[in-house]
Amino acid sequence: MSNIEFQRVYKKFTDTYVVDDFSLTIDDGEFVALVGPSGCGKTTTLRMLAGLETPTFGSIQADGKELLNLHAKDRNLAMVFQSYALYPHLSVEENIAFSLKIQRIDKPLISKKIKEASEMLKISEYLKRKPKELSGGQRQRLAIARMVLSKPSVVILDEATSALDAETEYHLHEALSDFLANKTTIIVAHRLSAIKQANRVYVFESGQIGEEGTHHELLTQDGLYAKLYGVRQSHT
Repeated sequence: MSNIEFQRVYKKFTDTYVVDDFSLTIDDGEFVALVGPSGCGKTTTLRMLAGLETPTFGSIQADGKELLNLHAKDRNLAMVFQSYALYPHLSVEENIAFSLKIQRIDKPLISKKIKEASEMLKISEYLKRKPKELSGGQRQRLAIARMVLSKPSVVILDEATSALDAETEYHLHEALSDFLANKTTIIVAHRLSAIKQANRVYVFESGQIGEEGTHHELLTQDGLYAKLYGVRQSHT
C-alpha cells in the first residue's frame, strides 16, 4: 500500500495553469474519487502522479519518497485510462501476459493467471484476437485485465469503464472489489454511480479542490457535485 501526497502542485500549459496550487493527501489503502467538469485538471493530476506529465512546480510523494525523481516504470502503480494503451501487434493473450513475462514468471503460472484474469473480465473467448478486432468495451476490459496482473500498490482508473454499459460496469466493479481491497485507488468515472463507495470524493474546480466529502455528504451540500450527479444520473 502507499500513502500519496500532493504538495502545492502546479501544472501550466502555455499561459494557463490547469492545476493550480493543488494539495491532497491520500492514505494507505484509501479509495478516493475525483470528479468535476471536463478540463478541470483531474486527468492532468493523475498523469503527473503516474509520471506521464511533470509538474511545473510542487512535490508528489509516496510514503515520503519524492516520485518526481522516479521514472514512470519505477513508481509501482498501474493505470487504466480511457485510451487503453494496448499493444496493437500483440494478441489479447500476449497483451495480458506482457508484464508477467518481464517479471520472468514461469509459463505455466502465466497461463494460469491469464485464465483467471480473462475469466474475471469476461474476455476468455477473445484471447487470440488483436485489439483492433475488439469493441471499445472489450478493449477496456483487456486493459483492466493487464492491470490486475501487474500487482501494483496504487491503482489509477481514469474513465476506465466509460465504454461499458451501466450493468456491465457494475458487475466489473463487483469483480474488482477483492483486487482493490487493500490498494490505494484513485478513480475518475463518467457515471458518478460508480464511485458511491469511495471513502472520499474530491470535486475539482479550475485545477483545485472545490468540495470534498462522501457521496452522500456532497449531495446534501447542493453544490457542484450535486449538480453533476443530477445531470449525469439522467443520462446513465
